[in-house]
Amino acid sequence: LWFIGSMIFGLIFIWYLYQVNLNKFLNTITILILTIALITDGYDIFIDKNIKYMPYFIAIPFLYIGGRIAKMNLKTNKLYFKIILITLFFLQYFEYNFLHSISKTDEQYRILLSTILFVVFLFMSITSIKSKQGNFLSKLGKKHSLFIYLYHPIYIIILSFFSQKYINIGFQPIIIFSLTLISALLINKFTPKTYKLLNGDISFLKK
Repeated sequence: LWFIGSMIFGLIFIWYLYQVNLNKFLNTITILILTIALITDGYDIFIDKNIKYMPYFIAIPFLYIGGRIAKMNLKTNKLYFKIILITLFFLQYFEYNFLHSISKTDEQYRILLSTILFVVFLFMSITSIKSKQGNFLSKLGKKHSLFIYLYHPIYIIILSFFSQKYINIGFQPIIIFSLTLISALLINKFTPKTYKLLNGDISFLKK
């Protein structure tokens, strides 16, 4: 669960640069980190070099880009924007398979150019949605995102046992997300106290 450490480090790093008036370098730092991450993590099959600790730095550019996007008054309901978003979503699949065909290994590529672009465009689309009440998906995310984050590795382990023969790796994230969400819904419905405990909520024990 490296994501928590990466987020904390990224927030502290960006905050510090603003405190010492060096935030003007964040544009350069963002481009530099993303470039290094792509070369050494996504496309390391071409240089045979992988930097294992890059995931801990990757939060810096994404948090900075996200912060800049959040300050914009975006309107992304235009048809061409939706086409770009859908195209980038499927482009990830083709980019992975292209790299997989070259490397001839079972390496799961983590940082790809199409993924970076898709994440940025997706966040732009999300921030342009103005809704006070939310919708079904946003309510699911608010209630179950912590459970999904904490326990999805269990399904990663289970699927990794079957993936090489039965499940295309390109569909694993969708399957893992779906199984973890279903587990959250079932546990919360039939044993809500267990669900709270699994999420670190022990308030019901004090009653």
